[in-house]
Amino acid sequence: MTTTAPTPSTATTHSFVNEELHAFGNAVMFFTRIPLAQLPFTRRLRWSESLMERSAGWYPAAGLIVGACAALVALACLSCPVLCTS
Repeated sequence: MTTTAPTPSTATTHSFVNEELHAFGNAVMFFTRIPLAQLPFTRRLRWSESLMERSAGWYPAAGLIVGACAALVALACLSCPVLCTS
């Protein structure tokens, strides 16, 4: 008789993904002033201690994305100075 390990239900998987998306959104909001809580898919994003702890794991990814966006803006300004003159 073989037994198989129980597979996680779709509801559990979706809940985990939603929690991680909220943690990532919290990390991006921590690094920037972008109010991600106003977007439709993050409306339930509220501050909590557990969310802050979980989002700490996403700080490197959020920093990489914010840094890449800043680098793209700098590159655009260097290649086409008309874009960044006032």
